[in-house]
Amino acid sequence: MQERTGRSADGDAAPGGPPVPRRSRLYSQLPLGLGTPLIECLTSYINRLAHSYHVSVRTLVTLEILPRLDPGCYLHTHPAELGGFVRTRSIGINGADACAADWAHVLEQLTLRDDLRHLTVRPWAAGLPRWGLLRPTPAWCPGCYRAWQLQGQPAYQPVVWVLQALMICPVHHVPLQDRCPWCRKRQSALATRLPAGYCTQCSRTLAAVDDDAGADRSVDAAALAWQQWVFEILADLHAAGRSSGPLPWHRLCGNITLCTQTGGSLRQLGHRVTASKQLFSGWRNRTRRPSFPYLLRTCYAFGISPLQLLAADRAAVEVALASGHPQPPPTPRRTGSATVDRPRVEARLMAVLNGHEPPLAVPHLARQLGIGEKFLVRHYPRECALIATQYRRQRADRARERVARECAEVRQAMSDLHKEGTYPSLARVAARLSDPYILRRPEARAAWRALREDLGYAPLPPRCGT
Repeated sequence: MQERTGRSADGDAAPGGPPVPRRSRLYSQLPLGLGTPLIECLTSYINRLAHSYHVSVRTLVTLEILPRLDPGCYLHTHPAELGGFVRTRSIGINGADACAADWAHVLEQLTLRDDLRHLTVRPWAAGLPRWGLLRPTPAWCPGCYRAWQLQGQPAYQPVVWVLQALMICPVHHVPLQDRCPWCRKRQSALATRLPAGYCTQCSRTLAAVDDDAGADRSVDAAALAWQQWVFEILADLHAAGRSSGPLPWHRLCGNITLCTQTGGSLRQLGHRVTASKQLFSGWRNRTRRPSFPYLLRTCYAFGISPLQLLAADRAAVEVALASGHPQPPPTPRRTGSATVDRPRVEARLMAVLNGHEPPLAVPHLARQLGIGEKFLVRHYPRECALIATQYRRQRADRARERVARECAEVRQAMSDLHKEGTYPSLARVAARLSDPYILRRPEARAAWRALREDLGYAPLPPRCGT
């Protein structure tokens, strides 16, 4: 990547003129949603930065970011390992650990910006346990994507979308989606060449295709009130982290003891928050740290905010608990087989069995359908067994075809060398193959031995490979 023009590389004064500021290595791109609770996340910023250079995200990361990362970061600075990181762990760039801080620091150096650290949750979430903080894969609001398209604004991913606590869009009041409506696959936080709003797997739009994307009739009123409160809390935490720096989460265990004193017994408190009494016992005894989801539920049940619970003065915490407006948090809903589209699953199974679609392994088929493998095997055992047999047979056929093709390639290379009057040694044959490691396979080595004798060369002693 080339540096921006119009600035001195080192900031020295130009001859006969005022000092020229340093120029950044990469575009000093302004984060979207800056100054609002819907500020974009760091992975979204990286995606837009690569899109502005008309290169893939992998190219940008490999050439500019990876060489500058701290070697202690869990991502090894080798391009060969970038693919798995992008698909499975790249959403952690938006988190609260040292890896997120390292990525933000490197990008701040490359762009000469000092606000990219606020595109992660680290400024306010550093010190919280990892469990329940970030989603495993990105989520989005189809209504927001649609609105940005109609308004001609660039689409992006707000940092609040990567948090597990937020499940409903605060603007359109619809549940956030985490699977493509077309291919039913999950998304990668670091995308390909496509901008935000398009599936990273099938490249189709993720925006709403109808006009009722903003309808809130599919969301329960209690759940909507809970999620609106969560969004307000997230906005307050982001503002506090931006203005005052890291939050004193170490005070939680001591101040939560006041909640256990005013909420009755631990069993009653657990029933009130829909949690086990062992959870609050661990918080009170300081053997467990409060995770973010249960912290929010506890604060909601007592009618206070996490910032009030972090006060240094215990009297202030007691006053907040006494003046709060308690509300019962909604019971966590578990997703189960009731949400599975049975006709769609059965139609897909029959399409694979009838040969209308290529054979697939059962785990891959379950992943494409957006359901669990255990559910598929439990409810369709006969179909899964037939599909598994079909897939193994197809794999065996492909393996036999590959072996036959490689042996034919070995024979052709040996024939060419023999016609040229050159001895077809293993090294010479391997140099003419599309893959030099073909001769490591026993079938290819047997073909080489057999044709060598057919060409009139002396037989090799047993177990000789030269």
